[in-house]
Amino acid sequence: GQLSRAIVGVHEIGSRPGAFDGRYVYLVPFYNSTASVGSGVVARFDTRATLFSDVTSWSTFDTSTVDAKAEGFDGTVYDGRYLYFVPHLTGTVARYDTKAEFGAPSSWATFDLLTINANSSGFLGAVYDGRYVSLVPNGGGEPLAVCDTQGDFTGSAWNLFDVQLVNPSAVSFFGGAFDGQYLYLAPFPATAASTLALRYDPTTGLHASSFSTFDTSGLGQSTKGFAGAAFDGRYIYMAPSASSRVARYDDTAPFGVASSWGSFDMSTVGATATAYYGAVFDGRFVYFVPGSNGMVTRFDAKTPANMPKLPGWSGSFL
Repeated sequence: GQLSRAIVGVHEIGSRPGAFDGRYVYLVPFYNSTASVGSGVVARFDTRATLFSDVTSWSTFDTSTVDAKAEGFDGTVYDGRYLYFVPHLTGTVARYDTKAEFGAPSSWATFDLLTINANSSGFLGAVYDGRYVSLVPNGGGEPLAVCDTQGDFTGSAWNLFDVQLVNPSAVSFFGGAFDGQYLYLAPFPATAASTLALRYDPTTGLHASSFSTFDTSGLGQSTKGFAGAAFDGRYIYMAPSASSRVARYDDTAPFGVASSWGSFDMSTVGATATAYYGAVFDGRFVYFVPGSNGMVTRFDAKTPANMPKLPGWSGSFL
């Protein structure tokens, strides 16, 4: 295969991870380095295009034209109709109706989570479980923010939960994965207070008994600090952001038991295989997305290849 690139004229949007809706790939805006402000410029690529570099295959929309606070996102997730853009700077979630015109302001809606909780300003990624979209708390005192996709996006659909009520050390997370029953949040960054992986059963409601934890530092001193996760039908993989050691959980075994977990040092494969920024599964391989080193790592997880049997569109790049 070949790698291709395209230059999209969006004034250095500083994109974060993106999502796919069955035809279009969406790149999430984070920061405009030219103006030193958060960016709201979403870039969209039509995968039916002949050439990746054809500028007519790309389009953009600035979410800040709908709501001035709708900028500075970190992750997105697709529920089969709507794309939810995860706020990292302002607390304002943006939602796009993929069945409507991309460039029309009426196709977009926003909701300011700060109106229901003063700490809900920044999140790192989201996970969709077939009904609920869960925004991952970043560690600035944010709660887990959960949106019922069958409810009113701009109001009653939202519920919040302080994960530190489960364990005071459950402080900060970056992305996660869904295995058909449970949501898994990856602990971030690599500090002594941020090594607890979190598992949540969305069918039982937002209360402490719905959550379980596991301390990944028990797998080895450097097995901590992750960014994103992926599920291959049996195993949850947590991508290392501060080291080269990936953690893997067998979801057929008890969550809180060390024997259910394993780890692998990817630097034994490549000396610069460290500092990743997400993971994704394609039916056979788990790909670890490079953060700062440019080293993509691929793990052969499944032969023959097949995707997990989950609710449709249950993930994003995070």
